Amino acid sequence: MESLRLSSEQLRVGLEAVNEAAVLHQEVEWDTADLKSPQQLVTKVDFEVEQRIKDHLSEHFAGHAFVGEEEGADGESDAVWYIDPIDGTTDFVYGLPHSSISLALVVDGTRKIGIVHHIQSDTTYAAVRGEGAYRDGEPISVSDEPDLDRSLFGIGFSRKDTGDPTLRSAFEYLLDRTLGVRRYGSAALQLCYTADGTFEGFIHRNLSAWDVAAGTLIVEEAGGEVTDFDGDATEETLLDGDIVATNGNLHPRVEFLHSS
Repeated sequence: MESLRLSSEQLRVGLEAVNEAAVLHQEVEWDTADLKSPQQLVTKVDFEVEQRIKDHLSEHFAGHAFVGEEEGADGESDAVWYIDPIDGTTDFVYGLPHSSISLALVVDGTRKIGIVHHIQSDTTYAAVRGEGAYRDGEPISVSDEPDLDRSLFGIGFSRKDTGDPTLRSAFEYLLDRTLGVRRYGSAALQLCYTADGTFEGFIHRNLSAWDVAAGTLIVEEAGGEVTDFDGDATEETLLDGDIVATNGNLHPRVEFLHSS
């Protein structure tokens, strides 16, 4: 990533941890996937990757805490790393090219660093607050599309969302008024697609902090806008996992999506 000009030591170490994890994805042999909850698969790779990331970060930042999808909270600190070792495990298990590693540093409740690595394409997105967003070291920005009828959106949902009137109405609204709506297995990756202009926006509800902490910062640093379905953009609200992310131009058109 020679072109990357971000200077944060935490970013450098975070990228090292993610690169190690990406190699581990290729090396760990697995032949089964367990059902940890309805529609939620987990593999041996998830656990080993999460532990590898934690080990590398701990070597450099002994006082930091961690919250991982598989192992939960570890330690107490004002500096917390949020880890999703495979965002999109079902896609990963079935050989679909839409899974990622997501890593974010939150300090005093504020997202400071976001890193998302697209496993199948070996592409890395990164951002430090106030310093822009990058893909494989090159600056990225959201699209400048101003018209909803010429936009493409991503969406995420699962069985627990089928009775959610807010998400259902949002989905129907976007289907009627955009070029289309796509659903891939990784929320973090779809947020990065919004950041680099592939999508004009992405919506999801009921996510966890490890799903969104990195990707939402990358969208914001690429010039986009991220709120919940009521237009709230506070740090605490975004980490709660109800997400409306857009290129900014289109955000006034989707702020009608109010939570019930």
